[in-house]
Amino acid sequence: MRRLATLALGVSAALLVVVGPAAAQTVEVLRTDEPAAGVRHQVLRIRLGDGTVARGNLVRWQEDRSGVALRPVLARDTIAGVETTPSMSQRALRDGALIGVNGGYFLPRPTAAPNGPFVLDGQLRSGPAVGLSGSRLSTGRGTVGIRSDGGVRLDRLQPEMTLTLPTGSWAVDEVNRNPRCPASGSVTCPRGGEVLLYDDGFGAAAPLPAGSTVAVLEAARLPATGRLTTTMRSVEVRGGSSSVTVPPGRLLLVAHGPERGPSLAQVPVGSTVTVDVALRPAASPGSSWNDLAHAVPGAPLLLRGRVQQPALFSSAITREDREALGDAHRLRRQPRTAIGRTGSGELLLLTVDGRNSGWSVGVTLLELTEVFQRLGARDAVNLDGGGATTMTMHGAVINRPSEANRGSSNALMLHVPQRTWFLRDARSGGPANSTGTFAFSGDQVLACDVDGDGRDTPVTFADGRWVVSNQREGGGALTTFSYGFQPGDVPLCGDWNGNGRDGIGVQRGNRFLLRNSASAGSPHHDFRYGRASDVAVVGDWNGNGFDTIGVRRGDRYFLRNRLSGGPADHDFHYGRPSDGPVVGDWNGNGRSSLGVRRGDRYFIRNQLSGGPADLDFHYGRASDLPVSGDWNGDGRTSLGVVR
Repeated sequence: MRRLATLALGVSAALLVVVGPAAAQTVEVLRTDEPAAGVRHQVLRIRLGDGTVARGNLVRWQEDRSGVALRPVLARDTIAGVETTPSMSQRALRDGALIGVNGGYFLPRPTAAPNGPFVLDGQLRSGPAVGLSGSRLSTGRGTVGIRSDGGVRLDRLQPEMTLTLPTGSWAVDEVNRNPRCPASGSVTCPRGGEVLLYDDGFGAAAPLPAGSTVAVLEAARLPATGRLTTTMRSVEVRGGSSSVTVPPGRLLLVAHGPERGPSLAQVPVGSTVTVDVALRPAASPGSSWNDLAHAVPGAPLLLRGRVQQPALFSSAITREDREALGDAHRLRRQPRTAIGRTGSGELLLLTVDGRNSGWSVGVTLLELTEVFQRLGARDAVNLDGGGATTMTMHGAVINRPSEANRGSSNALMLHVPQRTWFLRDARSGGPANSTGTFAFSGDQVLACDVDGDGRDTPVTFADGRWVVSNQREGGGALTTFSYGFQPGDVPLCGDWNGNGRDGIGVQRGNRFLLRNSASAGSPHHDFRYGRASDVAVVGDWNGNGFDTIGVRRGDRYFLRNRLSGGPADHDFHYGRPSDGPVVGDWNGNGRSSLGVRRGDRYFIRNQLSGGPADLDFHYGRASDLPVSGDWNGDGRTSLGVVR
């Protein structure tokens, strides 16, 4: 049920119009907010050349911003998984992911592997880039490469993999993919057969064509670049078509065809095996991106060095120029997800809604590219779009996807530094009894007991989005929902109905809109009290088991025992106008009383009246955000700070 410390979100409603010289298109910034230090979110209205409108969400940050970095996530943490972007975002939220978007293209089920070089933590988890027919693209597809320092590279990329055995060297055709052979339709099998590698994160049994030779390698993962040297632990020739599970912590090597399968079968167990991997960018095919921590394949490359790329135009008739994309995808207006980079190192993560004529018509790839040019992008890559286009913040969807619950194989998450909570069980100075990371710099923070276990846990609020942790250090199971979405809303929580569980609410000027549960929905209590400039406080002032509202005006407190407007039941002065209020049941008598924070010093009083402090101590730093709560369930409130 405990109380609040606020940090302003910094919302701007200024209108900026950027007009490009090449086409009748405008990009209007309707709203800007800063959900974390150095990260801006903007709501866009894009007026297209024919007068129709598309709407988008743009997130921008400097790539050298300390602690701010993109990181991909796999659906269900497997290569073959499919999961919605909101679900992946809520999982990544625990690790500091503030923003999420759907990632790159993926192959049809049952494989669902990313279509192109997917790199996670310096390991190549999927590749290469192929067309719809399954045949390899020589120069790859547009890819987002993320360095370990947070820098981003954007270009067409294709992995080059060479396997060397005592019996010879071959190209590796697939990593964590279903075999393309036996051939069907327009698929052409590699001459001599096919070579595939699987790791134990594939997430499904590896299918084996008839006559496959299967070898287990000592290594667990394939590096994104460089040489892997490992040992063959076993080798086996299979007869008919079947499947095999990848052993934990091992690589599985599969070879089949008239040359590859028999040749692998001749390699003795214990032999040394090497795999050389290079990531070849189309702009410099003789080089390799050796410094990547992560990579997500998209398509197509939109801009390279501010030059529009061939895939944008109807004249792109060759398969390589189109990056194997069909005309419907390239030339028709669709929802889009994409990323760009300016010459100064600013990164632009963009979603554009579509397929909704009353809201947003979407954009063609050329129109999308022109938006990036107006935003100053030097390079840009398109990601998966259509029904998959989704952007989340705090794990909640903030755009209008054209399809609900559309699954993807991967997503991109923007991680930012989180605040640290220092919670102390005693009402005194001293070391924290528990610490944990939870809340971003743009969040307002408070502590609430939403599950009724007698212990308060961290809660954050930003722009109507609530995140509730079930652990006092933050993390654990997270609950996210939306409630209160007008600029200036201040979050509150309290046991409004006496059921032992905190509900939530917002102060909107002098109006209070309170819900009896921590969930989205309509308010159960809606009333006015005090003035719009007052600071709200919440507590059980009379010990009846119900929390009610009070306000602070300067150094004067007006507390009311009912959830309604009317005269104050308690009216007194305490502290100074510049002090920050804290509320709690400091002595465990079942009644809430006040305290104030002055710098890093707390003055706590056990009575609802003016007078000397019963407790006077220092805790934390003057720049910290104060929170109060019963952290250990002993029935007494103590303090914490958020840094």
